[in-house]
Amino acid sequence: MSGYVLRRLEPHFAEILSRYEAGEPFDTIAADHACAGSTVRRLLLGHGIELRPTKWQLRARA
Repeated sequence: MSGYVLRRLEPHFAEILSRYEAGEPFDTIAADHACAGSTVRRLLLGHGIELRPTKWQLRARA
């Protein structure tokens, strides 16, 4: 994948971040921006955002 989709999402970064911090999953946010959940994840990681633990990571800690 080229960086086109990530560049297209850049102007919406503040909205995406606030929705993610409010607890919305990647796929829900991505559906509103016509991309994949993994693209939203890459955008957040590219900005140095610490991601919530996944349900699998939480199970591994228990």
